Order: sequence, then C-alpha cells, then structure tokens
Amino acid sequence: MSSEHDSLIKTPRQLITVVILAFVVPIIVIVLLVTFVTSTPRTGVGTFSMSPEAVEARIRPVAGFEFRDPSAPEPAAPASAAAPAPQPPTQVAQVAPGAAATAPAAGKATYEKGCNACHAAGVAGAPKTGDTKAAWGNRLAQGIDGLTASVIKGKGAMPARGAVATASDAELRAAVEYMVSTLK
Repeated sequence: MSSEHDSLIKTPRQLITVVILAFVVPIIVIVLLVTFVTSTPRTGVGTFSMSPEAVEARIRPVAGFEFRDPSAPEPAAPASAAAPAPQPPTQVAQVAPGAAATAPAAGKATYEKGCNACHAAGVAGAPKTGDTKAAWGNRLAQGIDGLTASVIKGKGAMPARGAVATASDAELRAAVEYMVSTLK
C-alpha cells in the first residue's frame, strides 16, 4: 500500500544531494545575475565611464570670470587666433567691410562662449536676447558703439568684457551686433 505522505528522499545519499543543491543552485543564480547586471556598459551619474575631461566640463561654472589688475596690460592673444590684436578698453574696434559676411557667425560664436549665460535667461537684470526692442529700452538709444563700450567696461552685475574675458573688442562688438539683430 502506498501512503500519501511518502517522502521523495528515501536514502541518505539523496538527502545530502538535495541539501547541497539547495545551497549551490541559489548561489549560482545570484552569481549569474550579478554578472549579467555588471557586464552591460553604464553611462551617466554614478559611473566611472566619464573621462576626467568630461567630468571637468560638466562641473565647470557657466560663466568664467578672471580677476586681474585693471591697470595691468591686456593679455596677448594666442598666435593661432585670427582676430586682430586687442585694443585699449576705451576704444571700440570697427568691423572691416570685408568681414561683414563673417560678423554674424563670429558674433554668435562669441555670444555662445559666455554672453548667453546671462542674456538667454535675463539673469541679474540682463536684457534677454531675442526680446522686444522696448524691453531693451534706453540701452538701444546708446547705439552699437555705446553698447559695446558698456560691455568692454562692464555695467551693473556684468563684469568688464562680459563673461568672455579673452574676447577682442571686435569679437565683443560682433556679439553685441548679433544680440541686437535678434530683437523683435
């Protein structure tokens, strides 16, 4: 006669096999899961896949400021720069007629180097790029020369030469012209 409660384990050898498998099988499953999870490449926060340069670029401040003596001479431009030599801060560089085609591109590039940090969102009362001419108010009455002089000398919360301390006067003027050209 067969009883309902007969055990599947009938010998001590079967008991030892079941006990060993009860420990080994979960360990193997855990090791396989850990291997699967860690073998896929991860990117983003909390990983070491970013290069030191990428990490430095990510945590660098939006606007760069350089503190220097105002009576010190202007730093020399790099030899590879195609821009003209920097002029004294009280003078405003004129854009040559032949450079008129490249002025919008140069102005936009200078704007994106640092001006957009404040002028895109209107930080600290800065007039927004692309806003209405009425929002710029008295600033436009100064003309391009007056606006450029304000950028070079600094005004309100804006430091001298804006957030692009290494830009030449011509580059700053091109950035001002670009910002004025976006007004509605």
